[in-house]
Amino acid sequence: MKNIFTALLMLLFASCVNQIDSEIESIENKVPISFSAKITPASTRVVDNAFEVGDKVGLYATIAGSSLNVGRYIDNLLLSYGKSKKMIPARDVFYPLEGENLDFYAYYPYSSSALADGETSLHVSVAENQTEDSDFSLSDFLVAKTSNVENATESVQLDFKHKLSKLDIKIVFEDEESAADAFASNPTILATDFYTEAEYDFSEDAISSPNVQKDLIPHGEWILDGKTLSGKELLIVPQNISGQRFVLDLAGKVYTCSLDEKNLTEGIQYNWKINAETLVEGALNEIRASISEWGIGEEQNTETNVNISTIKVESFSFATSNIYHIYNGSTPIAEICKEYLYKEGVVDSRAIVVYPMVNGVTNLEEGLVLQLLDETGAVHGGKVSWNKETNELTYTAGNLSPIKSFYIDTNKEIVTTLPSEVLAVNVNAYVLRDMRSGSLQKYPLVKIATQYWMREDLYATHYVDGSLITEVTVLNGTAGYAKNADASHYFYTGEAVKTGMLAPDGWRIPNNDEWKALKTYLGDNTDALKDGEWERNPKSSDYYPGNGKSGFDMHAVGAYVDRDGVLTLVNTGTLNAYWMTGEQQNQVHASNMVCQFSSIENIFSLGSAIIKGTDYYQAFSVRCIKE
Repeated sequence: MKNIFTALLMLLFASCVNQIDSEIESIENKVPISFSAKITPASTRVVDNAFEVGDKVGLYATIAGSSLNVGRYIDNLLLSYGKSKKMIPARDVFYPLEGENLDFYAYYPYSSSALADGETSLHVSVAENQTEDSDFSLSDFLVAKTSNVENATESVQLDFKHKLSKLDIKIVFEDEESAADAFASNPTILATDFYTEAEYDFSEDAISSPNVQKDLIPHGEWILDGKTLSGKELLIVPQNISGQRFVLDLAGKVYTCSLDEKNLTEGIQYNWKINAETLVEGALNEIRASISEWGIGEEQNTETNVNISTIKVESFSFATSNIYHIYNGSTPIAEICKEYLYKEGVVDSRAIVVYPMVNGVTNLEEGLVLQLLDETGAVHGGKVSWNKETNELTYTAGNLSPIKSFYIDTNKEIVTTLPSEVLAVNVNAYVLRDMRSGSLQKYPLVKIATQYWMREDLYATHYVDGSLITEVTVLNGTAGYAKNADASHYFYTGEAVKTGMLAPDGWRIPNNDEWKALKTYLGDNTDALKDGEWERNPKSSDYYPGNGKSGFDMHAVGAYVDRDGVLTLVNTGTLNAYWMTGEQQNQVHASNMVCQFSSIENIFSLGSAIIKGTDYYQAFSVRCIKE
């Protein structure tokens, strides 16, 4: 069997393959930033009058009194609203250690490219077709500003206000019978020549320069209430109405409804009432408008972390993640990794390595080896440099005793002796925060060579778009997952992989090349990946339980296969197998193979993903890699 697996592997890979224990022991000046938010007046959120699960907010902060166009302290931090009714940050943020007060600016919906450097104006637009709940919700634009906030443990209150206008459209008929007939025909309505784009200036707290005229389709379904049809609403940028129209298709007859001049201001809902008695020869003679406020939403909160000056290596447990980030304020400036350094004949040891970070990117060419965990003597303090193109290691041996403490100087450089001026920093575990359907799952991470992997197998029950993944009880071509008896592990069908929606945002199911890069770096020794209890297979004299040096933390959970039409979990204790994609994320490997690991061999091998005699996929583990 071993020879067969080896031959298959060589054939495929030749063509394409691939808490801090107690946090930090000494903590000073605990100055976390936390937030609570409300919408005033209330939102157009489709569900209730508050933020919906999955809503994303962008946050900026400056030193109090400073403009957003210079020296932002927090630059477009992503906050997601979860089922806990709290805003969950994509990363941790902290108050300035120098004690300066802060001005906070927040906006909805989040954009990854909201404010350009040196700018204070944000581009705003609404969807042309607001029929769908998601398009309507994302057309809303909310802004909050809180000024001169002191470093304190109390939450920063973010009061969101509407910066757009809302139109609530009603049609009033002469009698209930006419209204019922109209309702049965499901009238269509189009708002023509409305401006759909504008600029919002944070410094002026104002929307200006409406532009780009388009026709808009309102959100909602008609509701029949006596003589009135209601339920249609539209979000637009504030503008002066002059020549805009409603075009109404009522029971097959199209009416053009000219609108009187009106200056629509921000944060106001306008109730536009169409009197059906005036629908004569296709012209609307009168539209009555009234103003009503939007309601008040509810509070949401989030919390952050701590500050230190001396970074003690032995304080790290690496239980939460094999990677930590060091922050100056809210800017990551260094990365600490517990990783496996391997190069045949040169180095073979677990290590703690620190790398500088610039503009949020880790400089993998300048790693300092603080400690070689599997070595003794004066061999520490070496240098590592990684080639991102080849995944190769260049290692320069050190001649020091284990480095137990290090510092960040005021130039943001990593030093091992106490500098004249030390930079106080924050240290937090770097984890994958996977938000799906309002629930947050945190995955620990591990760096192996230049690759960043999840340290656990995926156990999501929803796709990344929030839709439910079907739990399968039989393998019949259904896209879904199976789970073991204690629900500690999830196995996904190939049909689920082919949706392209399993991997968390910013991550992917690895392809052959990525598995090959891992294989090549480890010298095809899978013992470094295996951890936990791997059982001896009674059918083989060979036994490779693994040593777990890489931190990949792979367990022998088995796989779900078809046995005479029955979904069956096999090889628990002796095997794990992982999906690999093709050229695209919505493809499985071209030869329908999975990457397989077993206790009877110490190599990357391959197994079939297909139920014999069918085109249905079996169910295997998913492990993701950072894009």
